[in-house]
Amino acid sequence: MVTKGHYHEQWKRLHPKFNAEDEYFQLSRSEQVTVLRLCTDHNKMRYHLHTKFKIGTTSLYNCGLEGMTVKHVLLECPQFTDQQNETWQTQFEQREKLYGRMESLKQVQT
Repeated sequence: MVTKGHYHEQWKRLHPKFNAEDEYFQLSRSEQVTVLRLCTDHNKMRYHLHTKFKIGTTSLYNCGLEGMTVKHVLLECPQFTDQQNETWQTQFEQREKLYGRMESLKQVQT
């Protein structure tokens, strides 16, 4: 009978670059899910729902400027300028916000 340990060893061989000390893995499970959904664009944002599943009448965000995407909400939407400036004191790229240090990952949750 194959044991859990066997599968664990096999997984470690197949994923040699896995680092359990990575800050992403220090997040709670629900926080990891949120960040993963934002990184992969598989989320409940209007753009994804409208373009992939044809749900809703538009993919535009409330500002009417662009589709409701992670990039638009985190970086570009003028409706969130105050929150963006308050959350991120310095300018960060989307990659830093979603793949960065623990502080950035936690801030995306708010």
